[in-house]
Amino acid sequence: MTDTTASNHELIPAEDAALVASEEWQEQYADEVAAELAAEQGDSSSAGELIVSFTQAAANQPLAEPADWLTNQLQPHAELWPDRASMERDITEIVATALRQAELKQELAAARDQGKSRESWLATSLANAAKQHGILSVGDYGAVIDEALKRSNTTMRTIVTCKNMQLSQARNLDGFIAEVHHVNTFNVNAAAAGSDARASVVINPGKAFAKNSVDIHIHDCQGKVVRRYQAKYGADAGATEELFERGDYRGQRKLVPQGQAADMRKSASEVIEFEGIESTPLSKKEAKRQQEQVQNEQHVHELDWKSADALTVGKRIGKEAAIAVGMSLCLQAGAVIARRCWNRLRGKENISLQQEGKDFLAQSVNSSGKVLLNVAASGALMVASKRGLLGESLKHSPAGRIATIASVALDNVKTMAQLARGEISKSEALDQMANTTACSIAGLALASEGAALGAAIGTVLGPIGTFVGGLTGGIVGGMLGSTAANLAYNASKSLIGQGVALVNSVAQTFSVGVKSIGNAFSRLFA
Repeated sequence: MTDTTASNHELIPAEDAALVASEEWQEQYADEVAAELAAEQGDSSSAGELIVSFTQAAANQPLAEPADWLTNQLQPHAELWPDRASMERDITEIVATALRQAELKQELAAARDQGKSRESWLATSLANAAKQHGILSVGDYGAVIDEALKRSNTTMRTIVTCKNMQLSQARNLDGFIAEVHHVNTFNVNAAAAGSDARASVVINPGKAFAKNSVDIHIHDCQGKVVRRYQAKYGADAGATEELFERGDYRGQRKLVPQGQAADMRKSASEVIEFEGIESTPLSKKEAKRQQEQVQNEQHVHELDWKSADALTVGKRIGKEAAIAVGMSLCLQAGAVIARRCWNRLRGKENISLQQEGKDFLAQSVNSSGKVLLNVAASGALMVASKRGLLGESLKHSPAGRIATIASVALDNVKTMAQLARGEISKSEALDQMANTTACSIAGLALASEGAALGAAIGTVLGPIGTFVGGLTGGIVGGMLGSTAANLAYNASKSLIGQGVALVNSVAQTFSVGVKSIGNAFSRLFA
């Protein structure tokens, strides 16, 4: 459980950092993610098979034209689109995204070779994006990006500090929104009725969440707790029931989405209630809609976005991007599940590559310059998301967002492979991942605006995108061969400590101001 508003960044305690870096925590975290995905009718193994199939097909046709290749590859899955025109639009968007990300990476590399900072390049890119969308102030654009990054970073930080593995709530912002909705509507109704009873979301800022902890309290006029509620917001009654079965919630009343209580095997309520005062019911669909709205609200923090110049905006967003990199290193469920999937898949006879295909795959991963591999991974994820294999939240995601997740994943595979071979240091690996994140932000800014931009960043750089990216990168990495895959996986694990240090170092600059951000980068990326 967490607040739905972005807060100032807190440091990750040393004891939590040590726990997150342990193999046991990462494996348990992967188990929790897999269980929650299954509860939403997702299937990481089937998603992994699609990634392998598409990657294998691309590797065995290395000279194919990307758009034509993807069109043929998607034909067996054409029923997932309402019509051919819709599928063709997604194909165009996937290829355009892959090409745009490749171009942005080249631009950033050239700028840094000329001595320019990543932040100044990002500032210029955001200014160009704002101009393209007819927005006069780059600060207006920056506010959307900053808020979206801050929210996704806060969510991932919550996961890292959940010592007792109560991770599902931290990954589902719509669940938090539901809790706050019921508390707020109950309190409004109580005030209107002249009652002093009040509801509250149970939050312990800066502390890990206790196992089976209460989500909502209702207090009477004397402040005594008279109701305790546990909220679960699954995709349907069966999924919600399964979420309840994973914990021991005796002494707590069950709060579920509107329209699900009647189908639950055990007693549940669609409102919180005391002495005839009730909250307003909230459906799963409406909670998801509000999730998008909350993630995209523009709040003014200590930075005056309206008057901010482009470089100040670039520095501020660079800080949030750096924290996103650090948090992504801490959450390796996707990579863990990818290893499990690959271990099951590699014994199948049809998982094979000709030597030409192996060379193509190695060259593509090592250079990140082969658009076809990005298109293949994007196509696989598009099919997986539309089939619901990656959970409900990605089922209707635009093609461009899916393609950006794939691009980030493959760039990070390249970085881990270089680190594993000793070609770059850990600091250089972090620097390259920060470049990748900056390019993804710039690409999303060019492709989206307003509410869509905030939602896109929340999807790609938040927990869901981090998980899917880890799954994609892990599967593609596995196809490089067991030795290379193991080395890259271990290299990624070795960066967890540096990821925590990056989060804490950059977070410490928050109270000092954006001028200190460059100092944080120089210490970590020297």
